[in-house]
Amino acid sequence: MNDGTVCDNTSTGVIIEDPDGRYLVFDRNTFPPGTAPAAGHVDDHGGFGQAARAEVAEELGLTVTAMKQVAGGWRDNRCRRRPGPLGPGHKWAVYLATASGILRPSPRETRNARWLARHELQALADRTASYARGRLTDAEFAAAPGIEPVWVQWLADAGIVAASAEDLAAIGQKARVAAARGIADPESAVRPAGRYPAPRVSSTGLPPKGAGRPAGNTDGSPAAAGGTVPSGEFAGYEATLAGWQQIQSLSAQLDAAYEQQMAALRSLNADAQTIGRVAGCRAASEAHMAAAAAAASDWASRQGAVKEVKDATGARGDQAAHES
Repeated sequence: MNDGTVCDNTSTGVIIEDPDGRYLVFDRNTFPPGTAPAAGHVDDHGGFGQAARAEVAEELGLTVTAMKQVAGGWRDNRCRRRPGPLGPGHKWAVYLATASGILRPSPRETRNARWLARHELQALADRTASYARGRLTDAEFAAAPGIEPVWVQWLADAGIVAASAEDLAAIGQKARVAAARGIADPESAVRPAGRYPAPRVSSTGLPPKGAGRPAGNTDGSPAAAGGTVPSGEFAGYEATLAGWQQIQSLSAQLDAAYEQQMAALRSLNADAQTIGRVAGCRAASEAHMAAAAAAASDWASRQGAVKEVKDATGARGDQAAHES
């Protein structure tokens, strides 16, 4: 049985739609931050479908009445648990569903549960894209989140929001880099006090960001005396985090530039194919014209031969008439 401290590398998500074409989402009260539909680990629920129904009941107090899978696959998204046997990331199954009952959101896991139209979800997805491209700081995104990064792809796959390949690459790269580093997702590096639980600190982890922290050892055990550790002790960490965030931003920009170059190459290739087809049509047209010219020449030759025969026949007739 999973005790809930280690990730099982599985996630299920449920996009609940109402008769008016709106979708039920909430701001996450737990890591990672962002606006998202109901989701959670499979754990001991028995399977993705069972887990989907259980998460809707646990997080929103509703009962799923019908659902179908609309997206899924592996994503390198980080959760608040320790990485599982496959490392950071989850195999997802995402469902579109209807539900009944009285909405009773979990105060521990959710805030601001609401129904949003497609254009409202699109605005939140665009905000996440801006964040992934470095146009929003971590603090700005945490204070007014867009769609939780992992969910932009799923909502796009379900046809609910639109996102360019460049935006999806930037969002995915941000999540992949964070997971590969084994640290919290970038959007939680700076968070308003009390909104999200502090990450666990291990002997190999990085110390928490801030002006100071309660005195203690890096493994979480208390120090011999009380007080706080001056922020200067973490100056190296602060510099490293700032440098890493710059690298992430540059990496996302490089990914976007690469995608633009690939799009340009694909366009040039399409143009070359078009030119090739035009050249082929021109060659075929020239061949037809040559054949037509040859046929016309042959026809003219035949007409000349006919005229010669007619002229010869007429001359012989005139001669016979004269002789008689």
